[in-house]
Amino acid sequence: MDWWYYAGHLFVLFGLRLYLSYDYMEYVYKLNLPKVEHYLRPGYDIKFHMNSLVTDIRNLNTVFDVNKFNFNEYNWKDGFGLAFKKRPNRSRDEVIHIDGRGGPKIYGINWVHGGNGGMKYWDNPKNYTLKPLVYDVAGRPRIDIETKSLPDKIYPMENNCAYLVNASVPHTGYNNHTTESRYAISIRPKYEERTWEEFVQSMKHLIIND
Repeated sequence: MDWWYYAGHLFVLFGLRLYLSYDYMEYVYKLNLPKVEHYLRPGYDIKFHMNSLVTDIRNLNTVFDVNKFNFNEYNWKDGFGLAFKKRPNRSRDEVIHIDGRGGPKIYGINWVHGGNGGMKYWDNPKNYTLKPLVYDVAGRPRIDIETKSLPDKIYPMENNCAYLVNASVPHTGYNNHTTESRYAISIRPKYEERTWEEFVQSMKHLIIND
């Protein structure tokens, strides 16, 4: 009887631990990776190639040496990328959205440069409304979010650093700098079904626990 009693309690505690680890995962993790220049092909300049607030990189091989993308077991070589620009202190550049059509989840690595900003997240569905599917200026699908609530989480990001990001939870980038633009270049592996927990686990050897 005592054995079953304690086994039952251990099962409850273990389940609670799993529940909490799932519920309290972050949406952004700093990574121990070199600067983006380590991966870029010679001559690529993010500022020079930005012709709008969002620039599509359909073929990563045109911008990166994809043979260096050995972060985990996912297929980065056949993935895609985006470059983002946030102008100085322009709140209208902060469109809250979910990347993609709401189907396969989209996660990736972002390198940031310039400005003074980071990312904001809204993770309580009671506090926002999903709007119809639209396409951004780069032609990529996204679902915009309407909300009057403050963000649930804010992640300041250091310049010239890499971050693991979840792009399937409502989010936006921000830049509080008064004169300098903030740039981010993002790479995403080829679509395949995976959870955020699985993706984070596959990158745990690179995550910096500040």
